[in-house]
Amino acid sequence: MLDLLLGAPGETPDTVKYTIEKIKTVSPDRAGISLGVRIFPGTSIAKQFQNSIDDLYRPRNYPRKSLLYPAFYISPELGSDPAGLVAELVADDPRFFFADTRKKDRNYNYNENLPLVEAIAKGHRGAYWDILRRIAGERKI
Repeated sequence: MLDLLLGAPGETPDTVKYTIEKIKTVSPDRAGISLGVRIFPGTSIAKQFQNSIDDLYRPRNYPRKSLLYPAFYISPELGSDPAGLVAELVADDPRFFFADTRKKDRNYNYNENLPLVEAIAKGHRGAYWDILRRIAGERKI
């Protein structure tokens, strides 16, 4: 399992495409993709973006004036639909865990993932990504 963090400062559509193509040639069992880099208070990247804190991506309508809640930087060079770009490059390649928000039947988040919770309750054991991979054939996740 590989984990990719895409969208850091300087990320472009070309670098995203290059990265995904290289991962496909490595051919891991699974590659998880996170879009956006979490900004933590007191870090150099937080200082770099302190003047544009309101422009950071916030899930679930978290407050905008504080880094005490999750805030993420996504390179503006990725355009207006960075998730669409990644989804197009990944397509339906089953090796990639990418939660395309346009497809509500895909949930690769370990937090609040009902199919994962149910699988563990039924006795599935091992890495969460592997459990998700094994149950993927049983139903949509």
